[in-house]
Amino acid sequence: MTVGLNPLLQRQLRKHLDKGTEISSELMPLLEAISEAYVHYENDRKLMDRAMELSSQELLSNNRTLQHKNEMLDAFVYRVSHDLKAPVNNLLSLAAMLEELQAEQIASNIMVGKTVKSITDTAQRMNMRINDLLDLSRIEQFLDADLEEIELQSMLGQVRHDLEHEIENSKAIIHTDFSRAPTVRGGRENTNSLLSNLLSNAIKYRASDRPPEVTIATSRTPTHTVLKIADNGMGIDLQKHGAKLFGMFNRFHSHVAGTGVGLFIIKKIIEKAGGTIHVESTVGIGTTFIIHFPHASN
Repeated sequence: MTVGLNPLLQRQLRKHLDKGTEISSELMPLLEAISEAYVHYENDRKLMDRAMELSSQELLSNNRTLQHKNEMLDAFVYRVSHDLKAPVNNLLSLAAMLEELQAEQIASNIMVGKTVKSITDTAQRMNMRINDLLDLSRIEQFLDADLEEIELQSMLGQVRHDLEHEIENSKAIIHTDFSRAPTVRGGRENTNSLLSNLLSNAIKYRASDRPPEVTIATSRTPTHTVLKIADNGMGIDLQKHGAKLFGMFNRFHSHVAGTGVGLFIIKKIIEKAGGTIHVESTVGIGTTFIIHFPHASN
């Protein structure tokens, strides 16, 4: 009696009816309608499965294409920035030579002096922007680097050596305490860039009435290593600037040279390591960056 009905419906009937039970002919039109609905359902499911499969393949293909385009763009930015660096450095050198060779004329001619200074200032701004673009390109290259346990005392030693000129000129005082957590989990190059940017900012945005004093310390929670970098500098008005603090090319102190890329780089590095960053700051008192790095097991 169930011959011709959808196989799935037949299995359901056999499951719920006793063996040998005859189905009334009056029910057959209803069963046939249900059987047809089963057929439509199965066809729709097959079409949906096929559509999902195609969508997944298309999405994967689009992601690969986008990744390839991003890699090409990163390579292009790095190449252009690298190629521009040499002529800009030459321009700076020529401006310095011009100042030296024409010192008397510059001193006696306001227009010449302003022109040379304008050339120097423009070249310096271009040089900073090119350096930031190169930093961004390098960071992108290292974002997918394997994470490892980085010894902070050793890494900070490298950073202090690189910033030796700035530290000495500013008479910066740097305190460290890594006793409670001597390592953080991250990429080696990116951790170096992270510490370098934060320490450099603490020195660059120092208060005018006191030497910069920076405290770098760590602690541990059950799930994270916490790195705190506190300074006694100018501070940031977080109510005014907090929402765009980590945006690219955002600057909050116009009298200090810079392009506003450092904090953007810092946030990318921390997020890639699976961490978070929080800022506490009071204008005229100082700023504290609080970074949470997850442990390897998390």
